[in-house]
Amino acid sequence: MIGKAQSIAHTAVALEYARSKFNAKEIHRNGVGEELGADIAKEFEMVQQLNPNCKNNTLAIILSPTIKDGQEMNEVDFREVNDEFLNRMDLNSRQSVSYLHNDAAHRHLHIYVNRVDVYGQSYSDSYLGARTGKIAREIAEERGMTIGNAAKKELEEGQMKEMGKDIQLVLKSKPSSKEQLSERLWDQGIKLHEHKDKNGVLRGHRFERVGESGAIFKASKVAPDLTPNKMMFTLSRIARGAQIENENSYQNQYSI
Repeated sequence: MIGKAQSIAHTAVALEYARSKFNAKEIHRNGVGEELGADIAKEFEMVQQLNPNCKNNTLAIILSPTIKDGQEMNEVDFREVNDEFLNRMDLNSRQSVSYLHNDAAHRHLHIYVNRVDVYGQSYSDSYLGARTGKIAREIAEERGMTIGNAAKKELEEGQMKEMGKDIQLVLKSKPSSKEQLSERLWDQGIKLHEHKDKNGVLRGHRFERVGESGAIFKASKVAPDLTPNKMMFTLSRIARGAQIENENSYQNQYSI
């Protein structure tokens, strides 16, 4: 099992992605009563107002066993891992919610915790990734689970595959511009980044899964049709296809 974590500001987007993913199941909640990501984020915000200086005020954590270990675990096992992790990280008394993603070959946990407690104290995110990794390894070792590079590689491969599917889903919605594409990707919990050189020339596109530490991949890895030299052609082709469909629909509607 591998553990990754970061502090984020886009709580609602990350929560809604984790909550609404196909086959996702909530397995834990503490101090929240709402269901939708935006509404849970508002519950977090009510407490976060006690410490306005804390900007990236939500902890986004992912715990991912290897494919083999994940397939052998049931929901009780995942709940136990979740609870033990929060307890050892001293996060068990804060507002939190956890979702199990039941991808056939990549079962994993998404955990979101309010950095600000009811006294207005913020949880330190210094060395957060290192501490998360350490606790995840300890729990995995105690449970006889695989740790190290195998788990890391499988997590990365799973993230890329999942992101690629979501990007294709967005393309099927027929965005007609880069701005529209970016907006629809955001709705899927994906942020589009432009990589420019020192002269301001666009050199590449990267896609980031909001709320997943390290989940930033080049377009060539997850969406070859959206590399800089192909994106405009791809969007133009989509726009032209949509135009033809509209013309055919109009002709069929008024034909005798």
